[in-house]
Amino acid sequence: MKLRPSTLLTQLPLSLSLFGAIGLSIEAFLNLYGASLCQTSACEVVGQYLTIPESFLITAGAGFFWCLALLFFFASRYPDFLSRTPLLLLIPALAIDGTLIGYQIFTIKEQCILCLTVAAVLLIISICYSLTHKVYIVTLCCLLAWGGGFAANSIVKMPEPAGASHKMSFYQYPEQVTTPDSLPTATLIFSMHCSHCLDVISFLADQDLTGTVWRLAAIDQDNEALQQLTLFLQQAQDTSSPFALLKKIKQSSALATFSPLPFLKETSTASRTYLNNLGINSIPLLIIDQHDDKIQFFSGSTAIINGLEAIIFPLSSNNIPHSSTP
Repeated sequence: MKLRPSTLLTQLPLSLSLFGAIGLSIEAFLNLYGASLCQTSACEVVGQYLTIPESFLITAGAGFFWCLALLFFFASRYPDFLSRTPLLLLIPALAIDGTLIGYQIFTIKEQCILCLTVAAVLLIISICYSLTHKVYIVTLCCLLAWGGGFAANSIVKMPEPAGASHKMSFYQYPEQVTTPDSLPTATLIFSMHCSHCLDVISFLADQDLTGTVWRLAAIDQDNEALQQLTLFLQQAQDTSSPFALLKKIKQSSALATFSPLPFLKETSTASRTYLNNLGINSIPLLIIDQHDDKIQFFSGSTAIINGLEAIIFPLSSNNIPHSSTP
C-alpha cells in the first residue's frame, strides 16, 4: 500500500527530527575522539569562535532533536492537546540557528557543512509542519525567526580586538621589562607547521634581540604543535636565544609524551580571531609597535625579514636566503 502525499508530509517532520537526532548523536560520539562527520576545514574554524565547548553545542543539538521527535510523535497521537507544542522548540531553535549561520557567512566568512545541514533540516521540518496543519502564518513566523537572526549579522561589524596582541601572545622575551613603553615591541604570529615561518625564526635565531620586546603568538590547534610549544615554554626560561630554541624544536620530528598546556589553545584561538578581524589570511605576520601611535604590519617571510632589517636590525648584515612570500 502506497502512502498518500499528505501522509508523507505528515511523517516527514518526525523522520527528519530522528535523522537530526541520530546524526548529531553520532557527531557527539565522534567528537569525543577528535573526529567529525564534517570533513571541511571550515568546521574546525567555526568551532574556534564558540564561547562554549563545541562538544556541548553538538550534544545540546542532539538532545534538541530527540525532544523534538518525541513531541512530534505524541502530537500525532494526541492532536487536540499537543498539536502546537513542537513550535515551542522550533521557533527559538530557528532563531538561534539563523544567528549562527549568519555569523558564519557575514562575520568569519566560513561555512560549516554540518551547520548548514542542520539549518536545512530545521527549515524543512518547519515548512512541512506548517503545511500539514494548514497554518501558513506559522510558516511565515518560522521563516522570519530564522531570517531575523541571519540578517542581524549582516548589519553588525565586529570591532577590532582591543589589546589582542597581548591576549594572543603566549611568550615574551625578555620576560621582565621595567619600562616596556620605552622599547619597540615585535609580535610574531606563526605556525609550527609553516615553512615560511621557519625562515623568519631562523633569521631571528642569529640576531641580537636586546633593545626590543619580543612576543610570540601561534595559530596552531593540533596536539603535536601544542606539545612542541609546551616543550618550548618549559625550556625557554633557561635560554638566552629563544628563537634558536624554537627553531630547534620546530625542526624536530620527535613527539612529546606529555599533555600540552591548556592555555596555549586559548591563545591560538585569540591569534586566529585577531587575524580574521584584520582580514589577513596568511602567516607569518609581524606586528611592530614603536609606541609612537603607529603600528606596522609585515606579512610573509620576505616582507618580515626586510622590515626587521630596516627597523629592528638596521646595522645587521646577517642575511639568509628567503623563500618566496606565501
